[in-house]
Amino acid sequence: MKILVVHNFYIEPGGEDQVFRAEAQMLKENGHDVRTYEEHNSRAKMMGRFKIAASFIWNKESASKFGKELDDFKPDLVHFHNIFLLLSPAVYYECKKRRIPVVQSLHNSRLICPAARFFRDGHLCMECAAKNFPWPGVQYRCYHHSRLQTFLVGLMSFWHRQTGTWHKQIDAYIVFSEFYRQVFVKWGLPKEKIVIKPHFLIKDPGSRPAGTLGEYALFVGRLSADKGIRKLLNTFLRLKDLRLIIIGDGEERAYVEEFIKKHSCKNIRLLGQLPHLEVMEHIKRSKFVVVPSEVAETFGLVVLESFACGVPVVASKLGALPEMVKERGNGRLFMPGNGQQMIEMILGICSDPQKLIALGEQARKTYELRYTKEKNYQQLMDIYKLVMEKYAPQSDH
Repeated sequence: MKILVVHNFYIEPGGEDQVFRAEAQMLKENGHDVRTYEEHNSRAKMMGRFKIAASFIWNKESASKFGKELDDFKPDLVHFHNIFLLLSPAVYYECKKRRIPVVQSLHNSRLICPAARFFRDGHLCMECAAKNFPWPGVQYRCYHHSRLQTFLVGLMSFWHRQTGTWHKQIDAYIVFSEFYRQVFVKWGLPKEKIVIKPHFLIKDPGSRPAGTLGEYALFVGRLSADKGIRKLLNTFLRLKDLRLIIIGDGEERAYVEEFIKKHSCKNIRLLGQLPHLEVMEHIKRSKFVVVPSEVAETFGLVVLESFACGVPVVASKLGALPEMVKERGNGRLFMPGNGQQMIEMILGICSDPQKLIALGEQARKTYELRYTKEKNYQQLMDIYKLVMEKYAPQSDH
């Protein structure tokens, strides 16, 4: 099968980039003729304001360039990961002109929420999910702290909703949890076109040795308010007998450094950004990984990595996380933002070494049952085949 895998990179790297690369590599490893098509938002710096504004809705230049790529490669199917900002929905129409099936992975909530994360002013916000046009987002300046830019993002989604782009130009949407499938169905995407397929790891890191208890609690991720980093710090300020290692970087890094210094937190250590292999080693040496997100995550890559390493997870009960982390199975859940409940869950599993070991063993079983590359490839092929059947020539008999 000839597959064109498409991704528009943001200026700051993120999980979407990892998934794009991993899926393209997985398809190549399974013998498919795969070509990647990439755009990068850093190019917007060289464009004028009017041209950038127009790109939100329809980028004619990108569409023309993309059409030439389609004519050159002649793919059997195109799988889009991100089209925002510079590709724009115009690229879908180039596929339809040539009767090429289109699959779109929904890595975030951009169609509904201009900020793409259902998070505002330090709390969960889904006001725009109930609106035909995201006026609350415009009012709150949710995209780049600008009413104009937020309006343009909202207009992109609204205009293509009104003209039928989201219904007619995409043959299948991939989401990563039932939570987000329901969110997009309620918003108006066709229920029959939305398929759940979780993420996977391109390389299995292998489970840590059986019976390992670990040395510390571990946080891995972006240092930002929506990831619950402040609540986590205050929690471990009270858990002085338990070490916390923090791996990651972001806008809250200065706050984290100042917090540790101000409170003389000898049990909290910030390591910053680390190479992936080192992160995996830290996961294997941890008692558990804590995911205190206060935003509705579309998935939890760090949860998946922890399970693969045979490490349990303590996570907030929000978004996709409770579909991955199961009470009395592979971890513990607490209400988002509830520091006291987080403490209770942590103390509960740390007080019973055998339970902690059992949770880790179950975490690895969860990975093997649901998240291996082999299972994910079969799920992706099932989606592709289902879409391509719609384009198969109809028999006269």
